[in-house]
Amino acid sequence: MASTSSRGDAKGIDAAPSATIYMAVRFFLTCILKIFFREVETRGAHNIPKEGPVLFLCGPHANQYVDSLIVCTQINRVVSFLMAEKTLREPVVGELAKAMHAIPVIRPQDLAINGDGTVRFPDPDPEKPSKTLVGIDTKFKIQVQLRDKIALKTSPDSFEVVEIISDTELKLRSEPSEKAAVAAFSSAGGTPYRIIPHVDQHDIYARIWERLADNGAVAIFPEGGSHDQPELLPFKAGFTIFTLGAMAAHPGLEVKIVPVGLNYFHPDKFRSRCVVDFGHPLSISSELVEAYKKGGAEKRDACGKLLTAGTEALKNVTVNAPNYETLMVIQAARRLYQPATLKLPLVTVVELNRRFVYGCLQMQNEPEFKELKTKVAAYNRLLKYYGLRDHQVKKTALGGWRSARLLVQRVAVLLFVGMLAMPGAIINLPIALTAIYFSQKKQKAALASSVVKLRARDVVATWKVVVALGLGPVLYFLYALSILIWGITHNKSTTWNILVPLSVWIALPFFSYASVRVGEVGMDVLRSLPPLFVTIGQPQAAENLRQIRATLSQDITKAINRLAPRVYDDFDPDRWEKIARQQKVTSTSTAEQADKVETNENETNMEDQAHFWTTDLGSASNPLDQLRSVIQSHKDWIDDTMFNWNRHHETDDEDTDVLFDTLEGALNDKARRDGYVVKGKHAETIPEQGESTPSSSQTPRKRERKRTSSLGASLADGGLKVSALANLDREKGFGQLHQSLVDQQDSGL
Repeated sequence: MASTSSRGDAKGIDAAPSATIYMAVRFFLTCILKIFFREVETRGAHNIPKEGPVLFLCGPHANQYVDSLIVCTQINRVVSFLMAEKTLREPVVGELAKAMHAIPVIRPQDLAINGDGTVRFPDPDPEKPSKTLVGIDTKFKIQVQLRDKIALKTSPDSFEVVEIISDTELKLRSEPSEKAAVAAFSSAGGTPYRIIPHVDQHDIYARIWERLADNGAVAIFPEGGSHDQPELLPFKAGFTIFTLGAMAAHPGLEVKIVPVGLNYFHPDKFRSRCVVDFGHPLSISSELVEAYKKGGAEKRDACGKLLTAGTEALKNVTVNAPNYETLMVIQAARRLYQPATLKLPLVTVVELNRRFVYGCLQMQNEPEFKELKTKVAAYNRLLKYYGLRDHQVKKTALGGWRSARLLVQRVAVLLFVGMLAMPGAIINLPIALTAIYFSQKKQKAALASSVVKLRARDVVATWKVVVALGLGPVLYFLYALSILIWGITHNKSTTWNILVPLSVWIALPFFSYASVRVGEVGMDVLRSLPPLFVTIGQPQAAENLRQIRATLSQDITKAINRLAPRVYDDFDPDRWEKIARQQKVTSTSTAEQADKVETNENETNMEDQAHFWTTDLGSASNPLDQLRSVIQSHKDWIDDTMFNWNRHHETDDEDTDVLFDTLEGALNDKARRDGYVVKGKHAETIPEQGESTPSSSQTPRKRERKRTSSLGASLADGGLKVSALANLDREKGFGQLHQSLVDQQDSGL
């Protein structure tokens, strides 16, 4: 029988690289992240202690290795991350991790083996779970040791072994209660299982205590492995031992715990966005440290209290929804509550989402909330039906001729930008294809080996970055080598053969990045076309959508103004007017400083200036004001016709489509645990007893304006009963659902 230390003893940690190497690698990684992400914003950076021991509690762990890179590049201190030992053995990621002072940790799950035979309960009745497991063709005395754990592929739980009776019988510390585990153990023929060995992590604890005692900073993801769930996973208790143990071993040491929320907008997407939110530091009381020193039950109680405090602190800087359907509806409600003409900073969008999630969970049993949730879900499906995003609905009011003109102009811009971006796209096509191939391969492997991942999207971005880092320089070198070979075969001078290929090799990364930025503009233009198509082709449907949105926005605003004070003491119903006034003052401050002329507060809003050649100069009081009016009018026209496609801060307007994609193909046994099941390409909420939920349906290929117009008018006028929306046949297409609703309205139901 192998000893415990030989099966998993965390030793042999190399000395950390110098701070100079750390900062150099940190700068390099910052450049990489600026390429991959379109925007990374930081909130609450003042909460980071400039000195002293700090433990950064990071989550959710939604982007595998990229999470660590983002956190370390946003903290102006040397931070050591805990990282799986097997990761440090990988060629590219491992070397970067070592340079970033990563502390290797042997994870028990990385040492897991498949057990011989199958295991089951003594009584196969699922109503009679037991602490005892019996084996069929098993070798418990050879393969299993005390404190090892038995794990199943169908359950996220694992079960500690406290007694090995024979090769075919053992006892667990507690009875399995998780449904999937009970069902598996109750099968007559038993179930395959894995053995997770116990690992002595005392040496790791000692190393971390030493790092904290030296006033160092350590970062940890308390959830353990990465995942793509819509909420935080249960925390491991390790971070409580790190902090309490360090303070117990070094009297007078004061370790601060800083929660770090990672809020992504599409974490697996290239050129997506992220907000890193640093919460208020947690101070650990001396009472908890003294209780930890006493050991036993008091030690467990102290760790439990700190675990709860850390969990709540991290929830305060992250967005957590019980399931994706709820998150989708809440994000749509937030956009409807926010005035359409008001642009919010990215950090404010995240904070609003967080407050909406918390408030809606508190009010989820209110009849008014349930009714609004149903209407918002129906509105989301209408948007998906027309291929629009919420912020684009108001753009359908431009009018047919103006929309046609804008469509021609934007298509021309799209073609021009496409030609500029095409060379870079062709040059980097091998990198893109290889990155997609490897990321999908790793995604499938991660999904197969995990019981908590829904689609394993948390590994996609990491392998896109890794492949680009490894293949990019090699590909650019091959291009330079090709130029060198061409120069030699065409008898170019030695100077030419040296300088030109070298210059190409150096310039290609910058040229590629420029192509990415240009292509990004082209994608923004492409996303701005759907509202123009709807406006030109289905003007009545566009008008109905605007009416629906206006009605929903009013209903949601009234409901929030009435219900929110119960949840938030600092709620201010007039905050939007104040924010709009502040933004207006900010937008005009530069002009005021330049010419010392006071701006008229009643000046027509930029979004309402509809015509280029019809500027009203009569209202200007002097020639300077007239000149400014002309310039502003032309500036607004250019913005509206060429640049207004890019709603920089409305980053989550794509979330509806992305969430449906995320749910597509997810395993039902995993999804059911979060409150939904998957059918086809859409997710449906499992209703509570006595409740109904809105259906999710396939989008028909043919759009029927007449049906949509009737439905839109009904919703906008408030004449359609909510119960009609809630009790729909889930198997019908969207066009059939429209007709059903119209028929119900006509019949007076």
